[in-house]
Amino acid sequence: TCWPRPEALGVIAGTLPLGLGRVLGRLPGMNDGVVCLDETEVEGMAERLVLRVGHSAMLISATVAAQTSAFLSHGKFAPTH
Repeated sequence: TCWPRPEALGVIAGTLPLGLGRVLGRLPGMNDGVVCLDETEVEGMAERLVLRVGHSAMLISATVAAQTSAFLSHGKFAPTH
């Protein structure tokens, strides 16, 4: 997949495999329970951040919210520890 727009694209990917993928069958490789890490690579993206979080938990994660805010404000994710 190629990012066709001029705006910067930042992708946050999770690696905690809790989600629908566990019920329907094992997903290959690292994943967040729904999306495989390999599927989050987008040609032309500015940056990708990989966090230890499940797919659904991204909606309520304070870390994901803070990193989203950082990217939208500065065009890059904040440094992680």
